[in-house]
Amino acid sequence: MLKRWIITAKNLFFPLTCLNCKAKIAGGCLCQSCQKQIKFLAPPGCYSQIKINQNNLKIISSYSYRGAIKTLIHLFKYSHYDYLAAALAKLMIEQLDKIGFKPLNYDFITSVPIHPYKIKVRGYNQSKLLAKQLANYFQLPLKDDIISSKYIRNSQTKLSLEKRKENVYGKFTAKDNVKGANILLVDDVFTTGATILACGKALWEKGANKIYGITLAK
Repeated sequence: MLKRWIITAKNLFFPLTCLNCKAKIAGGCLCQSCQKQIKFLAPPGCYSQIKINQNNLKIISSYSYRGAIKTLIHLFKYSHYDYLAAALAKLMIEQLDKIGFKPLNYDFITSVPIHPYKIKVRGYNQSKLLAKQLANYFQLPLKDDIISSKYIRNSQTKLSLEKRKENVYGKFTAKDNVKGANILLVDDVFTTGATILACGKALWEKGANKIYGITLAK
């Protein structure tokens, strides 16, 4: 909590600098040079699909996980820069609008959860903050208590594909009130798809109909 207050005070009282290269800027969070590093994922590269049993989980990812966008996500996720949620969600929305994504016939938006202990340490769930912004834009209900994380998971960052699958297997559960629902599922980064697939599996086990994943980066 103290670190978050220090970051807020710094941004209020000291000259703004680019969060990626530290150059002085007039506003925002990146300089023009670093903004140009952010690479939109154009179709078909922005689409991913994972099949489990008879279900297909389709995922749209907005940006390539490198350069300035990677820096912003790390600050957002690990360094208490929760205020970046609005700017990062805006980038997601710009890309979704570019590719013509229209979330018609979806019942609500939810997000990949993290364990309550991690929320206590971090102060927030970064995926939930993104989901809230998207829900406001698309005028869909946000239901942030649909999926829960039953166990504290080890960080996925340095794990192989198989280890990632093991790390999340059976560690999510969903509520019973999703039967027949079409759901948008939000996460920050798509790497192997193990986490978002485990959440999708939990939703399908409770009778969800269609699930579409949306991530900031891939």
